Amino acid sequence: VDGEFSLDKGAYRGESFDTLRARVKFANKQLRLFDAEARRGTATASAEGDVELESRRMNIAIRLNRLPLDEIPAVQQKRLPVHGLLSAAGAFVGTMDDPAFSGTVELNGLHYDSWDLGNGKGTIELKSGIVRGDIRIRSDYGSLAAQGYVSTGPGNPGAVHFEFENLDVRKIAGTKIPPYLKEVSSALKGKVEVEGKFNDLAALRMRGEVDGASFKIQDYELRNAGRLQFTVVNRNLRIESVIFEGEGTSLVLSGRIPIEEAPQLDLNLNGKVNLRVMDGINKKLRVGGTADLNIRASGSLRD
Repeated sequence: VDGEFSLDKGAYRGESFDTLRARVKFANKQLRLFDAEARRGTATASAEGDVELESRRMNIAIRLNRLPLDEIPAVQQKRLPVHGLLSAAGAFVGTMDDPAFSGTVELNGLHYDSWDLGNGKGTIELKSGIVRGDIRIRSDYGSLAAQGYVSTGPGNPGAVHFEFENLDVRKIAGTKIPPYLKEVSSALKGKVEVEGKFNDLAALRMRGEVDGASFKIQDYELRNAGRLQFTVVNRNLRIESVIFEGEGTSLVLSGRIPIEEAPQLDLNLNGKVNLRVMDGINKKLRVGGTADLNIRASGSLRD
């Protein structure tokens, strides 16, 4: 049996399409699919392959072009401020009850809120209910690589490892950097581990470290000695002891910062500071010598 069909303005499992067309052939308990294509706006999805009707085994090559990220159901449900275009190519194999997929993905014009994150390429694999993948993204802010896995089971448990390098803080912060900060490091590097149930982003646990942080207050430079280590649990950012050093200065910062407006701020700054730093903040001041600091900040970020 041979045939073809075409539909306009329809929907499948809640996903609408502008047009859907395909040619099919049924023979020897096998369904073959030719030139199948669905269109929605500028996005297209095409497929070609076969399905064994008795065993329900399949081998279908697919290609997805220019799907807007903000039209993906998971992005809409989480109300994530993510924009850009997704393209992918690969093949579905296995059975209808236990499918497997292997292919490549490409992101173009990726934005998170107002941040232009550039473009990226990677791979993706689905096997035994586990999605694994990796991607590398390059932008004017620096480069980011990610790899990990997420289960399709209840709660979507998983873990993702991020690495970034040449991260330009000045470009990210834009006009929010005070004018007296003459130079801010443009070569941050580090890594972040994220794990937990990805159906609840607020409950994810994170730990990471950053190296290469430095800045100048006019001509006085401070640089972190060692690595800044941090964790995020229960929407609280905990900073392990990080040391900033400069000529005549050694400061240790540690404590907890709430991600939301909660009264859980608890930061400590201790050490010795060269008072030359005051010259950079206010040019009318002429200050010398050193001072011992023992400062604690508590409350909420707003108060």
